[in-house]
Amino acid sequence: MRTRHLAALALLVAFILVTGAAAAPPKDAMVVGLLAEPVTMDPPQITDLNSARITKRIFEGLVAQELGSYKLVPGLAQSWDISKDGLTYTFKLRPNVKFHDGTAFNAEAVKFCFERQLNDKSPYYSTGTYPYVKSFLGNIAGVEVVDPLTLQIKLKALLAPCLCSTSPISRCSSTAPRR
Repeated sequence: MRTRHLAALALLVAFILVTGAAAAPPKDAMVVGLLAEPVTMDPPQITDLNSARITKRIFEGLVAQELGSYKLVPGLAQSWDISKDGLTYTFKLRPNVKFHDGTAFNAEAVKFCFERQLNDKSPYYSTGTYPYVKSFLGNIAGVEVVDPLTLQIKLKALLAPCLCSTSPISRCSSTAPRR
């Protein structure tokens, strides 16, 4: 009887080892454990914690937050300048950055991200709902491409958290048109 139990246990252990190895993710896969599935992978549409957690590890914003502090550091923008009146933010973008498909990251890509949320006439506006448009991005008067690696965001009024690393402005460059 004891021999049958040991044989059954050995068979069970072997089965677990074999099926566990077969279920292992590929070497180039990223495995993330979350409490629930992300609702969206589109940063401008995020309203839930799980989506924010996963996209923060996939997309890079214009600015980032230094680990362990509140200090803002360069992200896709290598530097930025705020006008004396606090209404114009000028971002100098990092050169030689490409999206996963090889498309160049530039000021037009960042502008696209804002335009698809702000301009209801944009063909991409209907691709989602943007919860921050009225409450946060509604303060944007315009987005201008100065040159391929320089972008200006003009505000209608002062906005204290404009450069906060979790604000829609800092992460907006995460999604750009894929050509």
